Amino acid sequence: MRGCGKRYDDADQAARSKAGQRPGMEPVACRCGGWHLRAAGPGNVVPLARTRIAPVSGRRRAQNRQRAAIVAVLFPPGTLCAVPGCGRLFDDVHEPLTRGRGGSITDPANMAPLCRPHHDQITFRPEKSELAWAYRLGLLRHAGVCCDGRPVCARYEQGEAA
Repeated sequence: MRGCGKRYDDADQAARSKAGQRPGMEPVACRCGGWHLRAAGPGNVVPLARTRIAPVSGRRRAQNRQRAAIVAVLFPPGTLCAVPGCGRLFDDVHEPLTRGRGGSITDPANMAPLCRPHHDQITFRPEKSELAWAYRLGLLRHAGVCCDGRPVCARYEQGEAA
């Protein structure tokens, strides 16, 4: 590919990137040994919708500053991934109880340091049944009700079923 731009290690990584999420983008192998994104279709042109990005509210900006301060104290440089036996340094701070289920981004009890591969596995895994280990480790939690408003099964909370 002429003028190699952003390089990815594999097609899956390229597809999961922010640019790869846009409609019409496809990963392609390059002679540089990596993967790049290319617009699919005739002429390799993808019309992008023009949307205005909403600014971050003052309240959210304050929460983000508070979260950054808490993360700096809880997880200093050199902190390892919370998954036993991993041994990698943490890249992301994961929220076991998501904001959509009542979790807080500023609650230290709702933060877990994870390396990027484990964070991606927990976040992007479509088969939730394969994540029983994450529930057992406390890296995924529910607020006590499922998305339909029904109580969550006790087996689900204990990580036996997901």
